[in-house]
Amino acid sequence: MAKYSKEQLEKGMLIVIFVLAFGAGFWYMLLAPGFGKIAQTKKKTADLSRQIEDAEFKIKNKDKFVDRHEVFEKRIKELERGIPKEADTSWILRTVAEIENDLKFKTEKIEPYKGEKVQGAVEEAENPLFTFRHAKIKLKAGYHEAGKFINTLEKKTKFLEIKNVSIGYNPKTPYQHNVEIKVKYLVLKKPLLE
Repeated sequence: MAKYSKEQLEKGMLIVIFVLAFGAGFWYMLLAPGFGKIAQTKKKTADLSRQIEDAEFKIKNKDKFVDRHEVFEKRIKELERGIPKEADTSWILRTVAEIENDLKFKTEKIEPYKGEKVQGAVEEAENPLFTFRHAKIKLKAGYHEAGKFINTLEKKTKFLEIKNVSIGYNPKTPYQHNVEIKVKYLVLKKPLLE
């Protein structure tokens, strides 16, 4: 085993430290930025490959997408036909008149009312497409007639909610009760498809 003097060891250590420092500097100054750019380029390439695959899929299935779009558009138009427009203030009157004709039945009164605020209920946000209206329908009917009326009203209209039904006894007509039905229904502000 060879013996090295202290001076030789110090020189050797200094050379090793210098080589390591030079290697680290070379790595950080020249190679690391290059590897960073390679990693970025690899990520961008992967993203572009995914976008190209997605575009190829969409091009290949374009006809299916067009068909689906047409089906959805048709469904939306059908749905829109069942929703009254904001300017149509007599929609509820016409709907109730149709039910009266179907059931051979007469209502006493239909009037708008302000919807009650229920404690703890979430406020309805303003929507650019639709709003809600409230109506109070008063009629004289027996329990079964009132039930048929409500059932028919719910079946005829998709976007109507029965908010409250109250039935009061009328001593003058024991089989015809005072019935009040409060409803909330949707009206469109503008067409769904423009």
